[in-house]
Amino acid sequence: MEDIFFSIVIPTYNHGHLISKCLESIIAQTFQRWEAIVVNNFSSDNTIEVVNGFGDPRIRIVNIHNDGVIAKSRNKGISLANGKWICLLDSDDLWIQNKLEVVYSKSQSGDFDVVCHSMFLVNEEYKVLRQMECGVKTKSLYKTLLLDGNRIQNSSVCVNKAFLDEHHLTISENPDFSGVEDYDFMMQLALRNANFTFISEPLGYYLVNGNNFSMSNKFFSHLEALMRYHIFTIDKIGGVPKKNW
Repeated sequence: MEDIFFSIVIPTYNHGHLISKCLESIIAQTFQRWEAIVVNNFSSDNTIEVVNGFGDPRIRIVNIHNDGVIAKSRNKGISLANGKWICLLDSDDLWIQNKLEVVYSKSQSGDFDVVCHSMFLVNEEYKVLRQMECGVKTKSLYKTLLLDGNRIQNSSVCVNKAFLDEHHLTISENPDFSGVEDYDFMMQLALRNANFTFISEPLGYYLVNGNNFSMSNKFFSHLEALMRYHIFTIDKIGGVPKKNW
């Protein structure tokens, strides 16, 4: 068996009705050197039965109590990864068949630490609503991410595990950042001068529905806490923090 190149980390909670499509999109990949680690927050639905029903030894499920902090699930999956690169994927999102093949080719074409790509925004019927562009053309990625917002979808992110290990970098488990920990993770990577590359081609589908955390009032309070932390505590973009705020 060939060495695993991609470890796909999929946190989930009560998504038994959605995770089947997610895993099917992984199994259908044209690039097959992968493993999928489903990190289940002790779902009360049929998630475990759905995942085990695939009977694919490349797919494994672990259970943890993440106390409502999804970063704990992501970090658990990363800690168990055997692959050279970590792919993040939400359990209600999908990838197109050649996503891993395209990302692999890009990862081999330069000295990159992070590869991201555009996504299609879809509704509950997986009908495409629009394309979500990914990437920032700038010499100061951290500053641009902080001041202009996050244009990197979580399910498009692939990170070289060696970079994470070298910088002892994990995803923040601060409860005040819950729901925006992916945004913080991108900025933390940029702070450490990770070499990002962006693929304009949409290689996945991001599901939006009424239950998305990004539509809640709590999301905006957590986003504000994150922005305050980076502007006033990290304070790495120059100028006066109050003016930046």
